[in-house]
Amino acid sequence: MVALSGAHTIGRAQCVTFRNCIYNESNIDTSSAILRRKSCPAANGSKGNKEANLDDRTPYRFDHSYFMQFVNHRGLLTSDQVLFNGGSTYSIVISYNWSVQAFYRDFVTAMIKNARHQPTHRIQWADPAPLSQAQQLKESKRVCRVDKDIPIIGFA
Repeated sequence: MVALSGAHTIGRAQCVTFRNCIYNESNIDTSSAILRRKSCPAANGSKGNKEANLDDRTPYRFDHSYFMQFVNHRGLLTSDQVLFNGGSTYSIVISYNWSVQAFYRDFVTAMIKNARHQPTHRIQWADPAPLSQAQQLKESKRVCRVDKDIPIIGFA
């Protein structure tokens, strides 16, 4: 789960999802909170829907910078910052902070494992008929087709 949270390195969040973190929590870096407050007012208003990059260092590169933010107490989402606040996930965050290769390896493994996970129940009205292996491959190629001039993943 820690590796999968690293996907936030290229994510964005609405102000309403991190407002409490930058105004009321003590485990976030003060200078980071002050900087984020400039674009996210304390009162819930029209700027509540404004978005901010979750990774403020390399927002368009898939790398381990997001874990560096945890170590520096700059995590924007409370659910992510708690990964570094002690407990069993602390050492994993430290590992990803120091080794982008470890993060990439574990992220790929977690994504494959997640893709293989079969739901324990089926919703009859919304569940499409199972796809054959050939249909799955065709669908994945369709979904993954992108403009070749725009890099999706930039490795550090």
